[in-house]
Amino acid sequence: MSEWNNDFWVLLDHVVTQGMDTKQLFKPHQLQPESLHTVIKPASPKEMFIPPEVEQKVAEALVQRDKERAEEELGKFVEIRDAALKAAKEEIIAAQKHATQMEQAKHELIEQLIAKENELQSVRSLVDQNNQLQQRIKDLEKALEDSNKDSWGNTFNKQAAKVVNKELEKTIEPLMSEVERLNNVLFQREQQLTQLQAHSIKQQEELQQKSKSNSVIAEFGEIGENLGWNGWSGKGYRTKSGTLYTGIHALTAFICDLKASHPNYQGQEIPF
Repeated sequence: MSEWNNDFWVLLDHVVTQGMDTKQLFKPHQLQPESLHTVIKPASPKEMFIPPEVEQKVAEALVQRDKERAEEELGKFVEIRDAALKAAKEEIIAAQKHATQMEQAKHELIEQLIAKENELQSVRSLVDQNNQLQQRIKDLEKALEDSNKDSWGNTFNKQAAKVVNKELEKTIEPLMSEVERLNNVLFQREQQLTQLQAHSIKQQEELQQKSKSNSVIAEFGEIGENLGWNGWSGKGYRTKSGTLYTGIHALTAFICDLKASHPNYQGQEIPF
């Protein structure tokens, strides 16, 4: 502590304890601790509402709740609509592909049937010709037997036998060739019938697949019925006019009703 002109200067304790150089001295009155003045704000009075204001607040809350519900329902509708459109697109593409395949298979089958009918007609003609040849052989054999019974002499019988045998050789040779050809034709027909049977089995499998697709639509309808979608049931979709649609037609009718009841979404088309 030092004295200077009746004033006392005090060296700060913390400066000394910190081993720092003394740069500044303070007067005693300057070393008085400062009191911290905490500003306490007065508590705001509790806000009170009069009955009309309370009713207005309740009405605003109800309006907000209805707005949130409407937005939630709109979100559900958009989700249902997108799911239905996606499912309808897939079903329509599959149905169009199946219809194209069935139409092509039908034309091919018709062409095959026409060709088979022409071949069968040719076979019938060959069978008639074969029957005629067999009848001719029988007639020649009968003529030979009758000639043996006659009393014209052995010379005539031998000569007649030569003529008959020569005629039989001429007749039997092409007949055997024709029989062999007919056997080949019948073998080919059996192979073609086997192919047609395999094709028929394939078409039956496709029809069964289509039946499974209809069962998927029925399951979709049951889900819609459980979720409360208007018009949907396990049988299909019933429009507002009362018409019941099943299979892929149910999805098509459902989309039409969606567009009619929500015109704001008609612009969002999905190309099929």
